[in-house]
Amino acid sequence: MKQITILFIACLFFTILGCEKEQKEEAEKTNYEGKKILVVHSYHPEVTGVVEKNKGLTSVLENVGVEYKIIYMDTKRNTGEDFKKKSALMAKDTIEDYRPDVVITIDDNAFKYLIMPYFKDSELPVVFAGIDWDASIYGAPYSNTTGMISVSLVLQVIEFIKKYAGGERIAWLGPDSFTAKKETKAFQDILGINMSIHYVTNFKEWQNTFLKLQTETDIIFHSMVWAMKDWDEHEAAKFTLNNIKVPIGTVYKTTMCCSVLGLVKVDSEQGEWAAKTALEIIAGKAPSDIPLTQNKEGEITLNLDLAEKLDIAFDVNILKNAQIYQGSE
Repeated sequence: MKQITILFIACLFFTILGCEKEQKEEAEKTNYEGKKILVVHSYHPEVTGVVEKNKGLTSVLENVGVEYKIIYMDTKRNTGEDFKKKSALMAKDTIEDYRPDVVITIDDNAFKYLIMPYFKDSELPVVFAGIDWDASIYGAPYSNTTGMISVSLVLQVIEFIKKYAGGERIAWLGPDSFTAKKETKAFQDILGINMSIHYVTNFKEWQNTFLKLQTETDIIFHSMVWAMKDWDEHEAAKFTLNNIKVPIGTVYKTTMCCSVLGLVKVDSEQGEWAAKTALEIIAGKAPSDIPLTQNKEGEITLNLDLAEKLDIAFDVNILKNAQIYQGSE
């Protein structure tokens, strides 16, 4: 009888705990019912970073009772100033029609062309993610904004690559673009990295510069070469394997075809943080009370073919925790 009583009390205790948990979850859900979030992406849906950020967003926003809508400004495929401004005006119209409680912007252009001219210090709360390196170039943060600054884990990449280099001369190799120039400025001015900078505009220029750097530097940092219109991943992989003489690092998964090691941002982290922060604001927290932050998560990727060509043997612990670049078919 004593055992039955104890068992009954234990069951009752866990039943009460379960009920309290359900009540808490229901209360949290109720808090968001009738509330709306609008997500404004700078680019189009097929961009890898956009896909991953959306995964982070939806993992938080699904099943909490909040209504949300995602729109795309498509300013990566359409780079003209007129298009960006018109796209921002269309997003502004959507905000006015949808009347969200919070707006989330993803990447620079949505903030630069939409929030800065139309919603700076307004009553509309805004959470941004994906602004590269420095939001102060847009005058942010505003009284109605908070966000996660997107930074590359380049210092960690270089520190690791140095173990396999014959010296400390570092060269940056990437496209001649606004984003790339913002990146090199951040590397030099914010992180204090002493490196030579080499901008290229097409695949042939990349090949020529790549060959030149094999004898002029000790470490190459590969940037967004894949963004060039005539980039050919398959040919780049073959060319690198045939000509590599110095270790190459990157922070872009899309550049692993021609890099030995990558420490890649986990883009879903930014979407997840933005969504959670938007919910905090809906629950009553002011954006100005939420400090700006930076992404922290990284994913190691190794190109073993290039490592073998340089006679690099990675530590077993690195191999256990890394993704292995498989190449394109």
